Amino acid sequence: MPWTPADIHRLRRGFDSHTLPGTEFNHAAHIAVGAMYVSELGPEAALAHLQQAIPPYNESQGGQNTDTSGYHETLTRFWVERLAEFVAALPPELPPAERSLAAVEAFGARSKLHEQYYSFDVVNSLEARKGWIAPDKHPGPAQLTADGGSGAS
Repeated sequence: MPWTPADIHRLRRGFDSHTLPGTEFNHAAHIAVGAMYVSELGPEAALAHLQQAIPPYNESQGGQNTDTSGYHETLTRFWVERLAEFVAALPPELPPAERSLAAVEAFGARSKLHEQYYSFDVVNSLEARKGWIAPDKHPGPAQLTADGGSGAS
């Protein structure tokens, strides 16, 4: 069943309050929440917020942020960049929840998209989990710099 704007707001509230069950925070929900932050805050502030918000959310759901699980810097930044590119191409008058729904439609079933951008297994790389590694196969038109600001690719 497709999500509604109300569903998107519920996901974001649950993420923010740490009440969204981890079992519901699948790839599509990650996209929905990320697209809301990108739409409302802009990519740099969205990235900064998610860098701070994801680890405690993981812990609130019984997870850990270790060398092999939990927060992943490269994937977080990768997805914020993809969502920023996508959201920027949408009509500016579209409300954030509608932008989020469009992002879910475009990316909700594409959890392996990073494999088109990286020639190595970024998911299992300790270096990629702990710090940003730029895509080496297809960098994309815009990337966030190491400090979170926009930079040329």
